[in-house]
Amino acid sequence: MDYARIFAQAWEYLKRFKTLWLFGMMASCTGGGFRFNTRLPNNAPIPDFAHGRIPPQFYHWQWEMERFIRQFGEERLRMLITALIAVAMGLVLLFWIFNRWGEAGVLRGSFLASAGQAHLTMGFVARDSLPYAARLIAADLLIMLFLVVALLLLTPLVLVGHGLGLLLSFCCCLMPLVLLGLLYQRLLSLAITGEEEVGVLRAFGVAWKAFTQGFVHWLLIGVALFVIGLVIEIVLTVPLIPLGLGAFAAFFEAFSGQGPIYPFLSFVALIVVYSLVVYWPLMGIWTTYRLHVWALAYGEYRRRVTPGPVGGAIPGGPQPGSGPGLPPGQDFYWGTRPEDKR
Repeated sequence: MDYARIFAQAWEYLKRFKTLWLFGMMASCTGGGFRFNTRLPNNAPIPDFAHGRIPPQFYHWQWEMERFIRQFGEERLRMLITALIAVAMGLVLLFWIFNRWGEAGVLRGSFLASAGQAHLTMGFVARDSLPYAARLIAADLLIMLFLVVALLLLTPLVLVGHGLGLLLSFCCCLMPLVLLGLLYQRLLSLAITGEEEVGVLRAFGVAWKAFTQGFVHWLLIGVALFVIGLVIEIVLTVPLIPLGLGAFAAFFEAFSGQGPIYPFLSFVALIVVYSLVVYWPLMGIWTTYRLHVWALAYGEYRRRVTPGPVGGAIPGGPQPGSGPGLPPGQDFYWGTRPEDKR
């Protein structure tokens, strides 16, 4: 594979098809996130729970919370907890659907662009990618079912015989297995969205064939995208560190009765605004570029294995494989005229 050309063409797609940025933001709904380990300033009023020294304000706050909760009554409290759980599960389901629809939209847009589609509108991509998003969701459900069955089968082996040794061996191999599973799942998404006549079940076999035949290529692309994404996420997370430290300090000051609650709410508002206005859109743009790279790499792999369009040809449009802006007869993936490939 010509990795440099794939990454360069993905950059061109990112600049040309800005409509797909929204689908990239949808695809990043369940991704991203940040973690950092640090210490608060020495003068921050951190309660010392480890040695049993709890400020009296905490007991007062606990008593106020218990009194507030008892006002609901036991029956209403159950209903409230059930409603909160239902809302949380509904949000998780909604974000999951948005994630799969966004991913299908970006991948379909990449495949259609490589097949000669010069313009991609929001409505066109949304309608075209919706059935593929449903297939991605169905594939996720099948993977979840497989994991549940595997867990049920492994649990008795852990509880009897040499279960502890088996569990330790499994845990040692868990991280490589998870990474390989994520790589296979990426190829599964590409097979579902890039193959017109492949159903969900057959896509598992197509993805496995691609996984075994081009493992080194997929691994190199995955590592490169991981490193680039890690750098981008660190850069975008840096502004959140002082905001997070300020929020922690303001929270403990307000919680211990040494300050008002308004500074804490201000820091929280700044974190929310930064996440929605800066972090999420930029991560969505990065997700769009990352999916462009995967789609172009998969398109080159498929053209080397099976000549023909990937993702569907555009009726009345340019010949598949001739990307927008390329000279007549120039094939992006092979760099030659079609007759030279024979």
